Amino acid sequence: MKKLIILISFLFVYTAKAQESNFEKNLEKISNMSQDEQLSFLESNLEVIRSKNHFSSIEYQESLELYNAAISINSNNELMYAFRANFFLKFREFDKAIKDFSKAIKLSKNDTLKLKFYTSKGATKWKKRDFKGAYKDLINAYKIDSTNVGTLVNLGAVSDEIGKKDETSVDRAAVCSMREELNKLDFNGTIVIGEGERDKAPMLYIGEKVGTGESGLNFDIALDPLEGTKITANNQKNALTVIALGNKNSFLNAPDVYMEKLAVGQGLPKNFLDLDTPLETTIEKLAEYRKKKISDIVICVLNRPRHNSILKIIKKKKCKKFLISDGDIFGAISTAIKKFNIDLYIGTGGAPEGVLAASILKSLEGQMHCRLVFKDKIQKKRALKMGIKNLKKKYQIKDLIKSDAIFVATGVTNGYLLNGIKKNKKKFTTHSLIVTTKLKKIKFVKSEFKI
Repeated sequence: MKKLIILISFLFVYTAKAQESNFEKNLEKISNMSQDEQLSFLESNLEVIRSKNHFSSIEYQESLELYNAAISINSNNELMYAFRANFFLKFREFDKAIKDFSKAIKLSKNDTLKLKFYTSKGATKWKKRDFKGAYKDLINAYKIDSTNVGTLVNLGAVSDEIGKKDETSVDRAAVCSMREELNKLDFNGTIVIGEGERDKAPMLYIGEKVGTGESGLNFDIALDPLEGTKITANNQKNALTVIALGNKNSFLNAPDVYMEKLAVGQGLPKNFLDLDTPLETTIEKLAEYRKKKISDIVICVLNRPRHNSILKIIKKKKCKKFLISDGDIFGAISTAIKKFNIDLYIGTGGAPEGVLAASILKSLEGQMHCRLVFKDKIQKKRALKMGIKNLKKKYQIKDLIKSDAIFVATGVTNGYLLNGIKKNKKKFTTHSLIVTTKLKKIKFVKSEFKI
């Protein structure tokens, strides 16, 4: 959202004598109040300041003197510095705000307050493009409370974590950003495909409610704030942020487990795929229908030890392989985008990613065949609790995406499908893929955002 930037001249017309007189007046006003009354008074004054679009130099000076007076009386109270810091933020005096937040952190013995101060300090540094400094402060906030690291971090900040080799930080920045933006929207949203169950993922977990709820519209949301956390942390190719939006009960409420996947593009007979058909047979049938030599069939596989048996078959059949390091959403949907010339995707990856990939394959008339994989009884129990009645069921796209949906993927790092985030001093640019299942259209969009 565009924020109103207030430009104010700080060439004050006060004489030194007048300033001294006003300070003494405000000092007297503040000193006659209790500390609680002072805090309430400063808070109300700050709200008045924030609500005004224009502010004269005289008003600025008078307000500043109120905060200075409160600090002179309560120099060891962290809240007094925090109030003055927020005052400075209104006028984009970032260095002064950072200095006061630092003082508040030093004085505070309360972790809840320290968390707020570190988060505010980090956000302030981000605004002045001190991304390394912002990163340090947000990490300090994360150490205090790993469930609330700073919702002020946005996509632009995520891009600055690229290559820092800190997967936790990168993922958390993406999650915080997406959560903040979803909560600004006027709808009732329910996360049905998210960052795992609640006890595993404090933010954007399966079942979490987002949005303001003001419009009365109800939607289910499937998302992956950062598909390719490791990729992003190491500045490698193909990291995406992905979200799909549909009506209630649009998506399979898939648990956060593994899923066996087969995917192909359009132009093949209905129900062409079957997980239980030997891979050798599927390859032969695919070559026949595509009118290709088996040696020209290209198979995309996620490069993991669990896929060694698949790679052996590919080698035996003398097919071409396309290995990807992470990001199997791309692997699945690449089969339906002609420029990649990929005939088949096969492998075991995340179930949530499978549902997200299905939303775009549905639009492009591709096919998927999937089956959930459970490593233990706990995962099976969770699946049953979420409404999965048949744990061995084989799913097609119609089972994963039950009604029309909108799918959006945005590149975080440069990849085969999308360009990554690009930044300069004034703006950052994103490259997105937008797909609507109803219209069966795919659209690439380039967007620019002012910083």
